[in-house]
Amino acid sequence: EDRLDRCCGSRSSSPASTGLVRKPHWDLEFPEIFHDDTVTDAGPEGWTGGFSCMLGNPPWERVKLQEQEYFAARDPEIAKAPNAAARRKLIAALATSELEGDRRLHAEFLAARRRAEGESAVLRTSGRYPLNGRGDVNTYAVFAELFRTVTAPKGRSGIIVPTGIATDATTQYFIKDLIEKRSLAALYDFENAAPIFEGVHRSFKFCLLTVAGRAEREGAATFAFFLHDPQAIATSEFALTPEEITLLNPNTGTIPIFRTRRDATLALACATNRPTIWSDTVESLGQRSTRFGELSDLDRAESSGNATRHPTGRGWIEVYEAKLLHQFDHRFATYRDADRLGEVDQRDATAVVVPRLWLREQIVCDHYGAGWNGWVVAYRDIARATDERTMIAAAIPAAASDYTVRHLVQNWERQPLLLGLFNSFVFDYLIRLRNNGTHLSDYLVYQMPAVPSAVWSEPPYWADHAFEEWYLPRILELTYTAWDMQSFAEDLGDTGAPFVWDPERRFLLRAELDAAFFHLYGVSRDDADYILDTFPIVRRKDEEAHSEYRTKRVILEVFDAMQRAADTGTTYDSILSPAPGFGPRHPARNR
Repeated sequence: EDRLDRCCGSRSSSPASTGLVRKPHWDLEFPEIFHDDTVTDAGPEGWTGGFSCMLGNPPWERVKLQEQEYFAARDPEIAKAPNAAARRKLIAALATSELEGDRRLHAEFLAARRRAEGESAVLRTSGRYPLNGRGDVNTYAVFAELFRTVTAPKGRSGIIVPTGIATDATTQYFIKDLIEKRSLAALYDFENAAPIFEGVHRSFKFCLLTVAGRAEREGAATFAFFLHDPQAIATSEFALTPEEITLLNPNTGTIPIFRTRRDATLALACATNRPTIWSDTVESLGQRSTRFGELSDLDRAESSGNATRHPTGRGWIEVYEAKLLHQFDHRFATYRDADRLGEVDQRDATAVVVPRLWLREQIVCDHYGAGWNGWVVAYRDIARATDERTMIAAAIPAAASDYTVRHLVQNWERQPLLLGLFNSFVFDYLIRLRNNGTHLSDYLVYQMPAVPSAVWSEPPYWADHAFEEWYLPRILELTYTAWDMQSFAEDLGDTGAPFVWDPERRFLLRAELDAAFFHLYGVSRDDADYILDTFPIVRRKDEEAHSEYRTKRVILEVFDAMQRAADTGTTYDSILSPAPGFGPRHPARNR
């Protein structure tokens, strides 16, 4: 125990006092353990030995100083500031305060911040934690790497850490290395619903991570997710090989979250022989997303709440927030005034979204670059796997966005294809398996399996003409419901007036698209039935409105009709009348 204290410091949870910052001399304190003449496979430190078993539950703390948490008990006024900018002004004011206590608090804050920044810099730049010493470092991540480093070639390490160790972008290099070197033995994921840990939020997810020593190469690793009791491991676990994990998340090598082996089997089938959305290393559609990030005070202006362009004149473009759009709907909500959202009259083709903020038009044009024609496909960044729908995308008119919306910025001619794909139930189901948080981050969307570009120009097996000809009329009618999307319609070859907003017709259009994407992903009828049952809120709302799960019934009816057309060599007849792309239009406006 004394030797461990010299390596790891005191029992404090501070990184500097746990051996994470100052390099511990493990081999000097335990020479009989870390130097084994019978072993030729040296570890990352040149050691030939290590501990046979490492077990622990390290602190789960961000090394970076959190201003709001720091001042919560010291100065509640600062902690409750409405945003980061306001908080920084209040902190700066402490330095010139007439009160000695305020000035002392400011000095203590600066010292604490400097210490945290120094610890973070050492963890990120010392080279001791090359896999997890990245970004906004958390102590649990570097402890996990430490455990692995000091484990013997034939040993095992087991550690209790947040499930983010296997799913987050900042720890992707660690988990990918475990998988590639076949060192991952098991990962059992728990929700703290019981709770197992008092004082931790009941929705928090943590896992039991077991890593094999470098001489104990594993084959398939075992997994179980969404557990509430350790006893459920025996009845819930399943195996995945490193090759299967790489197929599912080829960019990051992180681990999808599967409730059952059936989910894993379905995800693997949908990913096989299909490109990703974007990748440097595997076949992809070459489609990336971006967002504007924080908007500076110099380049934004507040809305007056009653104008379609900023009241100071031209040269300003709307800033979209996630709450303003929904699936195939760029006018889901609007600001009645600076703080109050209201509904848009969808039947009025001249109605537009009034935003809360505006951005200079030149900034938007420069951001999109060549090829932009006044519209873009965007999706909500804020999303959870437990929401009614997780992926929510729409084509929106010329607009900027805040951090809650992501825009596609390449391959403008393929963006309409991705719009329908993103909003399909099968794509939503697949991305729910990968989303363990509240954001659809780039790394999640990029490695999603997509319909190959070649499908665009080939006839699907339920039609006698190219999929593009079958698909685009449906996307056009769902999207072009107002004059501000005229440029989108023109890019699809349409020169008429916007389509009338008809909820029933839109429901049928979407049912056909969902059935089509089930077929294009090679999903069987039974699996399509299962996938639709994984959307409980959609089911509940349907049953409240129609006394049945109508969405599921209609999609499966269309799915069956498409399959019959394929089996009999005939063409699928649309359930819509008139045909898609020929729906009712608004009267042409005066030009």
